Amino acid sequence: MSKSNEYIIPEGSFITSTPNLDNTLNILIYRDPTLNEYNIVVHRAFLDEDETVEEFCENEVKTFTRNLAGFKEEGKMITHELGPMKLKVVQIANSYLDEGERLQQVQSMIKLPYHRDNNPNNNRVIIFTLNRKGEFTEYQRKHYVRVLNSFAPNSTTGLLG
Repeated sequence: MSKSNEYIIPEGSFITSTPNLDNTLNILIYRDPTLNEYNIVVHRAFLDEDETVEEFCENEVKTFTRNLAGFKEEGKMITHELGPMKLKVVQIANSYLDEGERLQQVQSMIKLPYHRDNNPNNNRVIIFTLNRKGEFTEYQRKHYVRVLNSFAPNSTTGLLG
C-alpha cells in the first residue's frame, strides 16, 4: 500500500493511500439572481489510444443520439483555447428531452496535460457541462465562462514541458 495522505472532499477529509484513479462526478447546483436553477457538471473520461478530443466528442454525440430522447445538436463543434495555460477545448451545444422538458447543455472537453501521477498515460479528459431546463440566462453563461477560464489543471509535480 502506498503512503497515506489526507484526501479532501467538499464535506471534509480522511486519511487514505492515493487511489489509482479518482473518477469523481461533481454536480454543482446554482441559482442565478432571478432564482433560475442551473448546473455545472464536471466529470472525467479517457481517450482511446490515438483518439483525439474531437473524435471523442463525435463519439459522445453518436452515443447521445442513440440514448437520449429528442437529442439535437445546437450548432457546430468549436475548438478554442482557455484558461491560464491556454488549454485546447472542444465545445458542443445540444439539447434533449428530460421527463418531457427540453434540457439545454453546453459541454467543454479538455485534454489534460501529461502528469506523472494524475495523467501518466496522457489520455485523460475533463468535461465541464452547463445545463438547465429552458434557455440559459446571460448570468449563467457568464458564470460558466468564468469557471472555464479559471480552470488550471494540477501541475504541481510531474508535469512535462
